[in-house]
Amino acid sequence: MDFSLDWMNESVPEAECSSGILKTDAELNLWSTQDGISEAEKGIQLLESGFPPQKIWVLNNLDIVIKEGGTRILSRIFSQIMSWDEQMQIAAGIGLLNTVKKKYLPNRFFQDTLELAVTFLSFYSRTILDAWMPVFNALILQVSVDLIKSKVIPMIILLSDYTQKPISRQVSCQLINSLAEVLGKEFKGQILQRAKALSQDTNAEVRQEMCKSWFSIAKVIGGSVIEELIFFEAVKLVHDAAPAVKAEAISLFIQLLPYLSIAFLEAEAMPIIKAELLVEASASVQVNLSQQIGPLFISMKSIITKEDRALCIEILTKLADSDFTVRKNLAFNIPGVYLALGACKNLKGIITKLASDEEMEVRMNVAAGLHEIVRHDPNCKIVRKISTQLFENPQTQLAMLKNIQHWQYHFQASELLSKFAAIINASNWRTQLSYLAQIKEAFLQFPMKDIIDIFVPLLIYKMQSGSWPLKISSAELLANIMYQNYYMARKLDICNILKDRFARSNFCNDRITFLYFIQNILPLQSKQFFSSIFADETIRLGSDSVSAVRIKFVSMVPQIRESLQNQGITQLKNVLANLIEDPVQSVRELAQVSRNILKSEEFNNKLQSEEMQRNEQKKLKFEEEQGGQESREQDEKKKRMVDELAAKARADMQQSKSGGLKSRPNLGKSARPEVSSSPKIPKPSLQVKPPVAVKKKLV
Repeated sequence: MDFSLDWMNESVPEAECSSGILKTDAELNLWSTQDGISEAEKGIQLLESGFPPQKIWVLNNLDIVIKEGGTRILSRIFSQIMSWDEQMQIAAGIGLLNTVKKKYLPNRFFQDTLELAVTFLSFYSRTILDAWMPVFNALILQVSVDLIKSKVIPMIILLSDYTQKPISRQVSCQLINSLAEVLGKEFKGQILQRAKALSQDTNAEVRQEMCKSWFSIAKVIGGSVIEELIFFEAVKLVHDAAPAVKAEAISLFIQLLPYLSIAFLEAEAMPIIKAELLVEASASVQVNLSQQIGPLFISMKSIITKEDRALCIEILTKLADSDFTVRKNLAFNIPGVYLALGACKNLKGIITKLASDEEMEVRMNVAAGLHEIVRHDPNCKIVRKISTQLFENPQTQLAMLKNIQHWQYHFQASELLSKFAAIINASNWRTQLSYLAQIKEAFLQFPMKDIIDIFVPLLIYKMQSGSWPLKISSAELLANIMYQNYYMARKLDICNILKDRFARSNFCNDRITFLYFIQNILPLQSKQFFSSIFADETIRLGSDSVSAVRIKFVSMVPQIRESLQNQGITQLKNVLANLIEDPVQSVRELAQVSRNILKSEEFNNKLQSEEMQRNEQKKLKFEEEQGGQESREQDEKKKRMVDELAAKARADMQQSKSGGLKSRPNLGKSARPEVSSSPKIPKPSLQVKPPVAVKKKLV
């Protein structure tokens, strides 16, 4: 197909198109600053005479100007900011926040900045509030307590006065929250009384905001003030007529329970819990109650009675039959509920119902938290059937296996690992990476034999067929498993498989993957192990025909040198000498860098350092202990076999005795029942059956 090129000849020249855009030198000077001036001077100049976008840029980057010594710009900002538009005021807040966080703001400007922040927080604009509240919160952490008491508290008292707008009183609740975290035990007197007044404000939104602040105050004050003041303020809010306030107050009330003494909890808190939370829980209360029911029951655990337990089961049943949000929250709190109430038939029914819920999120919450019950009570039987059900469900199986190490109490290790391996194969490569990370943290808690039988073949397969991130992650995990593997015969078999399938492979990707495995095994195994098992195959890859393999090898040369002995060192030097003259430039450059490292005094001192020698001795000792661990395991198996056979023999003897007496009931006194001789206990063979070759399993 032919395309006409007439458009190239008929198009308008570029100069004609851009004639209206070009600016004269005079116009450009309006947007530019003088040459050779500092960032501070440039910022001050642009703030005074620049265009609005330039001023906003200066304000957003105020920390840069002040860092360069332009602190006098602050005086100009404080004197002019009230006349600026809202966009510039917000930009000033952002710039001051960055300046305060980086601690560039001089101390002499602390008071002015705080007063300016509180002034903006008295405005009725949400965007202004969002920009300046962080400034106050960041700066209050840096000022002295004396300045807070003399200047900041009077400003907050004024801002929270009942004559102010409700939005200003709401903001004052947030400021009180910030003050409590800074003042700690000094939060008392006038500011504490003002917090109490805001808790009883006529506006529901103010009371709701104060609910959020009371807990911060309680945490820092502690002691008797909670039981004498804050608890009763929370109770008043729990009885509030506004549903939103009541819901927030319930969360506050439950959060305060751990700070109460047992006597106070039993005398004052339990009646409120029964009346407001467990008996007459309305629909709006149920949502907040379901969010905090685990901590609530744990707080009651020490004083709960049989009647209280029945009441708890009743409210749990009611919540389990409620709407989706309540059921989802309840499922999340199941571990806390179990720890407080313990195992019982009714609770098992509730958990089973939630585990079979029609909504997937409810089932997922049960599956995600069920391991906490097993972690605290490994012999818990009520979760056996439930966990089996969740393991069989493809949607919840993943959530269960994320905490695979806790389920070995209820399932065979081989069964769990097989399930996990099946899920890994069915996932995308990004998900597989996260699963391999979980196995890396948990594999030591499983029998090494099961790890070798199930996961080593899987990892070798992933190293051959997976994406590059998956190849690298699998190689790293396999190196860690190899390091911990104390079955020496199987360890050598796996090493031979790796050399055969990867180091000698016809595919360069396999050979590079082998080098990634070597890179991870080098810091773990001793020089003796590496030199005798992997050194020859590794050094041979330095002369590989593919440049990508040589690049990976030459980047590892210093690390390889640290793990070599005797002849291997000479071989490595010869290969490195050839790589310095490699036809590929990147290989030559990396080889030169590696040679410089090997010749450096720092590297040679490291090779001869005592720390290096100690690490090598630790590795040798660990490998020696691994050989003993395998023999000890074999001895334990023999002993267990002997004990089992002896127990079986004693049981057979006892059975034959009782059978012989019953068969001769009329024997005389002189007659003695024939007793069969003890069966001879077969002596187990001392020759242990050699482990099955790993290579056969992996093929």
